[in-house]
Amino acid sequence: MKRIIFAVFFVLLVTLTANADDLTEIKNSGVLCFGVSPDNFPFAFYDKNDDLTGIDIRLMEKIAELLDVNLDVYEISSDDLIDSLQIGQVDVIGGAFSRTKTRRNQLDFTKIYYSSEGVFVAKNKLKMTEPLTAESFAGLKIGVQKDTGFEEWLNSELLEDRIIEKKNIFRYSSVSDAMKALNKGRIDLVIMDINIFLSSYQENPDYRYWQYDEPKDSFAFGVRKNTETESQQQTLKSSELKSELDKYLSELLTDGTAQKIADSFFNGEYEEQQPLIQWQAKPKNSDRDGIPTPTSIPTIAARPLPMATVLPTAVVATPTSGKCTHNMTYVADVTVPDGQQFSPGSYFTKTWRIKNSGTCTWTTNYTFDFVSGNQMNGWRQPLPKTVYPGDTVDISINMTAPNTPGSYQGNWQLKDPFGYGIGTPIWVKIVVPGSSVPTAIPNSDYYSSPVQQSVKPVLLWYYPNFYTQKSGQCVNVYWGLDQFSTMEIRVDGAEVYYGSDESGYIQICNEVYAIGQHNIELCAYAVGGTTCETLLYTTN
Repeated sequence: MKRIIFAVFFVLLVTLTANADDLTEIKNSGVLCFGVSPDNFPFAFYDKNDDLTGIDIRLMEKIAELLDVNLDVYEISSDDLIDSLQIGQVDVIGGAFSRTKTRRNQLDFTKIYYSSEGVFVAKNKLKMTEPLTAESFAGLKIGVQKDTGFEEWLNSELLEDRIIEKKNIFRYSSVSDAMKALNKGRIDLVIMDINIFLSSYQENPDYRYWQYDEPKDSFAFGVRKNTETESQQQTLKSSELKSELDKYLSELLTDGTAQKIADSFFNGEYEEQQPLIQWQAKPKNSDRDGIPTPTSIPTIAARPLPMATVLPTAVVATPTSGKCTHNMTYVADVTVPDGQQFSPGSYFTKTWRIKNSGTCTWTTNYTFDFVSGNQMNGWRQPLPKTVYPGDTVDISINMTAPNTPGSYQGNWQLKDPFGYGIGTPIWVKIVVPGSSVPTAIPNSDYYSSPVQQSVKPVLLWYYPNFYTQKSGQCVNVYWGLDQFSTMEIRVDGAEVYYGSDESGYIQICNEVYAIGQHNIELCAYAVGGTTCETLLYTTN
């Protein structure tokens, strides 16, 4: 039996312990707890029924059957997977989980079941002299999915040799986020799995790719790492769990079971299963002071559209050539018909009704974005629900009428998770009455100028995973903003981060090693004002 559990990850309320659940304890309890981040199709993702599934989950289901135990699947954000393993919330973690050198210092891994080769992807307008050399990347901004083998390769091959600067490496939670940045001109190149490029981006004439050197990435399942403080008995028990996982994983790879699982997902023929228990309520954050408490870390990563087809090394599969098609049809103006009048500076809500007239399912990772005209202080909005082909959805944007009399129009468009527009833009047209009707001056594109916003940024959450820790330990600081803004994080006055990510986290190490109190300050800047907040971190 498999249960899907939406896990609340407690940091301060759980005592770290070396007494990890071992193989004997798992068999005695009859439950194997598997932690996974659902943002990597086809290894871990949500299907059209909003059920958590994927190759990694099916493999772990088979392993649980061989162990003669039930499987509990915990949905955990990618940033918190390792910590959830270390505190004993789960026994194993996975979901396209990269087996990097940094992570091998923190935990043990099963045998590798997937390997990939990286390529550099850019817009066609980027000119590079071929064949590529290390110097070809000098001065270029490179995007990469964080905590992967590709990021390690960038650091070891280009950063350490001072071919590129640290400020020119941009880390993203997913490949799709990196491609959005590429489309907006924020970066020049994206390093990604060649199979993802060939299956998802190759047919787009706007892109091209280059191969250089041999950047690699590999996936495996993670288990708790043995430490020197553990007893010999505990070390042997922990090793037994890893050995059992390796044994059964090898069997699944060699007897064809893993191949069948992979084929079913790569070919889109997997059976969509309803979980035995439906969990209706997801964890909620405290409303104290308007931000989450440090004991509950929100799931920052969004669910991506399952589009990429990845060809594993250990599990070989042939993807199908058929793909769904995107299209959107305007249905009606639910509110604010064209030409409605508003007094200067007044607030209003524009609502459109649109229809999914294509064959692709729209998820909440699709957004409704401003593209041209006058933005009227409206902000992009994610879809409020999953929209299947043939269904309609209402999209509402809160706006402010300009202070100057005139006729104004703002054009908006639905965009997929990769930043591509769907259908033709639709608009809002209003009139601010007055003695004269000047021509409205279009605003700059929302994404291309993230700092040109007239609203003061709002800090949704900002906290560390630990407020007090021993000297020599690193601290993760998480943030979330309500809009794109230029933001800066400083430790005791020294800058450690500068960028424009709406949400994310940064690991701070050397800056907080000194014993004592440290001020970790975040400031978000926009035309409408500056928002700053400081948290106190103590090293003892």
